[in-house]
Amino acid sequence: LHVTLDPCVLKELVTNGNNCCSMEASSNARHTCALSVFLATVISVVLYIGLATTVLPFDHVAGNSQSLLDQPQHNNNASAEPPLLLPQTPKPFVLNESIQAVDLQLKDVQHSFVVKYSNREGIYNPSLCVDEGNLYMYTRYEGRNQSGLYMSCPRNSPYETLPCPTRDLRMISFVARCQLDANLRCRTPLEALSYDLNWSRVAVSIQEKQLGPEDPRVFKWNTKWFIAVNGPPLRALDSKKTIRNMKIQAILPRVESPVDLVLSNTAMERNEKNWAPLMAGFNDTYLFSRFFSPHQVVQCARNGKCSIFSESNEHDQVVDRLKNIYLFQSVHLGTNYIRLSDGGYLALCHGLPTGQKRYLSFPYRVAASPPYPVTHMASRPVEFDTGIIGHGFVFTSSLAWVHDRIVVGYNVNDRTSSFRVFSELELVQTLKPIKASLK
Repeated sequence: LHVTLDPCVLKELVTNGNNCCSMEASSNARHTCALSVFLATVISVVLYIGLATTVLPFDHVAGNSQSLLDQPQHNNNASAEPPLLLPQTPKPFVLNESIQAVDLQLKDVQHSFVVKYSNREGIYNPSLCVDEGNLYMYTRYEGRNQSGLYMSCPRNSPYETLPCPTRDLRMISFVARCQLDANLRCRTPLEALSYDLNWSRVAVSIQEKQLGPEDPRVFKWNTKWFIAVNGPPLRALDSKKTIRNMKIQAILPRVESPVDLVLSNTAMERNEKNWAPLMAGFNDTYLFSRFFSPHQVVQCARNGKCSIFSESNEHDQVVDRLKNIYLFQSVHLGTNYIRLSDGGYLALCHGLPTGQKRYLSFPYRVAASPPYPVTHMASRPVEFDTGIIGHGFVFTSSLAWVHDRIVVGYNVNDRTSSFRVFSELELVQTLKPIKASLK
């Protein structure tokens, strides 16, 4: 189609649009004008659509103020951008398959403690946790002297000393930790957690001859790892007869100050010790077993205020039977609890035969709901090797899941941090229902 546009048409298209197609124009001019306007309109629409869909990005047309020069340049030949990486779950820590039992002594680990003791020093009663793919051991580090032979004492850690007060001291403890490898050996130097030994109070007190925190048991409370320890009170208690009490201390992801656990609705014992961490409770509390027979459970807030939560005694007759068989003078709590694959909770208690320095450890199980009664118990003790020491007593202190295996922490003669590895089935199959045991 060939169209000749005269100057009138061009001028009127630019300035007045359709005015050139008025009645005053000649008939031929009006026909030419009308056709020109139609073509101009079509061309304008095509150009607008082309610019909107081809030249300009969509969000620029939609009102984005970013200029074309600011738009990212795309290379059609380049590969697609990698997807956003989400936080990765740490790989589970897996023990070497051949590991069955391990003994650690202080001479087996690196450390830089400067305090020296005239009698002996050692590490014992270990407890484990797996955090961010790393396996940690928390254990008791203790130095002993013959009574009255202390020449220097640790200030608030084994890394610095001060003159000892003029009084009779027997031992001083700290909690120490290291990272373990897949063979349950320290892969990092042993380091001690600082602890306020409260020397101003010690100088005038004659009741307590053992200072510092003892026997850590690791447990997880929400997102933090804690240890439960016992030792002289960090502050004055309402019960002045109590010379040792329980305390908790956050250890991971960072170390925080320890907090005394104080019972508010019952009198406290002279020695409150060996509470067994059970499970997180209600309203941001944590539950601990305080006594084994009857099984008394206490709940504690983060500020250390505790109260009795429940008590059950269905298993007392089974405990009495064990006392008669093994001549136990008493049966006490031993380890912390771990959750079993079917939802119950497992721990070990121990009995002390009359007139013997020997502990026998029995697995038992408690229900996962209040009042947390003991539902199953072993009728025979679990055997533990005395390892490198070769003789003496065995004291079990902790349980831990390490991937799909259960590690029991214990000591031999208060001289080792020892471990024995079990499958869940090995421990669970020793248990008998309490009701069946009473028949």
